[in-house]
Order: sequence, then C-alpha cells, then structure tokens
Amino acid sequence: IGLVIFSGGAIAASFSTSAIRLIASRSLMGVGAAFIMPATLSIITVVFPAHERAKAIAIWSGFAGAGGAIGLMGGGLLLEVFWWGSVFFINVPIAVVALLATVAIVPNAASTAKRLTILSCVFIGFVLPIWV
Repeated sequence: IGLVIFSGGAIAASFSTSAIRLIASRSLMGVGAAFIMPATLSIITVVFPAHERAKAIAIWSGFAGAGGAIGLMGGGLLLEVFWWGSVFFINVPIAVVALLATVAIVPNAASTAKRLTILSCVFIGFVLPIWV
C-alpha cells in the first residue's frame, strides 16, 4: 500500500504545474514513505530467523543511510540531463521493481497470523497506549 501511495505521489509530483500541487504531491509521497519504512522492518522480522536478524537490520540501515547520499547525487545528475520532474519520476520504476520483488520474494504472513480476539483488540486499543 505504501509503495502504491508513494508512486502515485511521485507521478503527480513529476508532472506538477504549480507549487501547491507539488507540495500536495510531496505530502502524499511522505504518507507513502511513512507506510514503507516500518513495513520493511516488519518484513525483516518475519523473513529472517533470530540469529540472522541483526545482520539483516545492519544491512538495511546501511542502505537506508546510503540512500540519502545516492539520492542527492542522482537527483543532481537527473536535473542536469532531464527535466526537473525526473527527480520524482525516477521513484516510479524503482517502486514497481520493489513491489514485484515483494510479491515474488516475501512470504505471505497471513497464513501464520493469529486471529484477533476481543480481548486482544481491547489490549491494543486501550491498555497498550496507556502503558506506553
């Protein structure tokens, strides 16, 4: 869901014709990114066994950190070669590849998910926020 929201915002941002539309599109991209980042850590906890999880999170952190530098340099290159909207549009093919890879590689956690009970919903909705 986050990849789809983020990609929609990236498409809208790349073809924005006003500052208001660009800001709204970037906001939509932020909402999508807010879905993506926690989901990646959740996938790591499901896919990797406990003894490999620390290494997987370290690799994830390295790529997340490197992404900032790569994004800045790649964005500058795109601005030199293509139109200004290309700095947003480049995210679309990357997101499509990520979505396809997720569907192909990540196991379906629904088969291992526990059924929510009334007591668990009460705990999650009321007790947990008070305790935290």
